[in-house]
Amino acid sequence: MPTKTLLLILLLFPLSATAYWTGIAAFVGEGESDWRYAGTIRQARLNQYGLQVEEKTALELRVGASAGRFSLRLLDQNDASLAEKYYGQFLSFYLRLPVRLNRMFSVHSRLNYQFNLGTKTLGEEETEVSWNEISFDIGLNLQLGALGIRPYLNFRSLNGDTSEQSVARVFSLDKHRSSGIQLDYMLEPSAYVRLNSTLEDNPSLQISFVREY
Repeated sequence: MPTKTLLLILLLFPLSATAYWTGIAAFVGEGESDWRYAGTIRQARLNQYGLQVEEKTALELRVGASAGRFSLRLLDQNDASLAEKYYGQFLSFYLRLPVRLNRMFSVHSRLNYQFNLGTKTLGEEETEVSWNEISFDIGLNLQLGALGIRPYLNFRSLNGDTSEQSVARVFSLDKHRSSGIQLDYMLEPSAYVRLNSTLEDNPSLQISFVREY
């Protein structure tokens, strides 16, 4: 089965399964990071949007998946004319474990795997980009009424390649650690708006609209 066909089937799966999940979210975000690409450092600017679904297990462990689309711009810091722009899809799976300490404090950890696949078309030539990304977050949540505040640490690994006419160029993430903060504002007991921002070497900003069942 072609990779693109398989990815399309996986993208459609969460949409057909939402009736069986305990949580669903729509999100949009952007981020920047430096990639070691073909012997140079390129700045990667990523925009993405998608849907996320989550299931709560009997042991309080959350199992989730998300899928959506992205646009990627790779910039040569020494020559702006060498910018490359790709469009594609992503699919991710994650495990999330919240541990409540008391009414106000809880510890949250999350392990996420994401696969990304996209293309760039220039005339009759097409270049494909694909990469795998693994990230781990751990943070302490403070609940103040309707507002949740969660500073956290993020550890991230990214590896992939671009391929054109059987010529592949590999890339990887330059900096693997960052910190961030997540803000959850409850609109009602089962619905909230989430703002998530990472800082330092891999800055990003994402807004989500979450509904739990």
